[in-house]
Amino acid sequence: MVRNDPTAMSAPPSRLGALRAALLNNPDYAGAVLSGYAQMAVSALVNMALVPLYLATLGRAGFGFLMVLQGLAAYAAIATLWLTGALTRRLGEHATRGDRTAFARELAAGKRGSLCISLLLGAAALGMAWAWPGLLGAEVARLPELRPGLVLFAAHFVLLWLFSIDRIALNQTGRQTAANLLTILALLVQGVLSVLLLLGFGAGLAGATGALLAGTAAGQAGASLLARRNGRHVRWLAAAPAGTGRALRAMLDATGGGFVLYGLLSLTLQADTVIIGLAGGPLLAAEFALVWKIGELITQALWRLADALQPRLIALDVGADRAGLRRVLGRLDRMMLLAAAAAGLGYAALGPAIVRLWVGAAQAPANHQPFLLAGGAIIWLSIARLPAAAAFVTLRLRALNLVMAGELAAKLVLIGLLIGRLGAAAPLAATNLVHVLGAAIGYRWLLRSLRQAPAT
Repeated sequence: MVRNDPTAMSAPPSRLGALRAALLNNPDYAGAVLSGYAQMAVSALVNMALVPLYLATLGRAGFGFLMVLQGLAAYAAIATLWLTGALTRRLGEHATRGDRTAFARELAAGKRGSLCISLLLGAAALGMAWAWPGLLGAEVARLPELRPGLVLFAAHFVLLWLFSIDRIALNQTGRQTAANLLTILALLVQGVLSVLLLLGFGAGLAGATGALLAGTAAGQAGASLLARRNGRHVRWLAAAPAGTGRALRAMLDATGGGFVLYGLLSLTLQADTVIIGLAGGPLLAAEFALVWKIGELITQALWRLADALQPRLIALDVGADRAGLRRVLGRLDRMMLLAAAAAGLGYAALGPAIVRLWVGAAQAPANHQPFLLAGGAIIWLSIARLPAAAAFVTLRLRALNLVMAGELAAKLVLIGLLIGRLGAAAPLAATNLVHVLGAAIGYRWLLRSLRQAPAT
């Protein structure tokens, strides 16, 4: 606890005033949170609207293949974490110090590295699918638009990771709201073009992947225009700033392995639907999704509170402002605890009614127990996000990965032990048990060490 902080000792009205002052000193935080929620809402609406469209126009095989492509692209992103993890910190440091020359050099290095890695991965996957389409399954191999669709998706994959580098640059220069709005633009373009290409022109799989590419291209174009307008445009492909090669090599040092491990652990901890599907089949996965899909959206909404503060945490850490770092973490931690408790208890009580309204009483799970477990999972996962996000941007990767690795190993063991008894509720029960038995303590220790340790 920060005992010398008058804000922490004052009455509630003063605390509200302190929060208001903090937002005024960091005006993009409020915009980042609000636009982040708007991005989540648009993403949910677009994806919910596109699923029946994909099923109607692509068939089950085409729809399933498209979902597999998008899932594999998320795991392929682990390769770029070697760059983007280090880049997030480096750009934050240079933005804090106002060093535009170094900022441009690091940004150019990040874009060159991302281009090379994504081209290599995309070409390898495309070459295998092109040469041996039977590896994808007989139904997928018979899709008439398979190869054009693969080419367009590979282009989307490469451009997506260039766009991600520009989003990082916007975030670390206090333009998180702009980054979120550009993502919303990409989603809307994808949604509109999907309807036009699939329904209007019957473009099939190539139309779906072409719409993905067009949406990403719109976001990338917007980011480039914004960089030119703000005087931060960087020539990175043909005539990069001096020292770009050295900066890229520096990003590929041993620290990068920590970012890659973090990405692998983070993605796998969130892959409950995949895990339960592989262990128990698609029907069990569908039942789990009905219980957890809305709970997952609630959890991700709460995570935005911590994620939007990352540029501020980097600035405090770079400036060695221990008191400021301790104060900000303490305030946000209290906010997260209250919000997580309210959201988790609310979903535990109202989850069955919400799901019945969403999918109808005939499709909704009849048992209330999974919703109680989902409410608990919302609480545990939400309060763990601030320690994880803060450790990530302040480079406490060894401790963070140790906690997450223990959490994942215990969770997988518990799912294996519980799935026979609890079925689709096994991942939710495992999440609650893992945190009660020690993961929550690990994350609290991580947060306490961040508040007490000297800034790096």
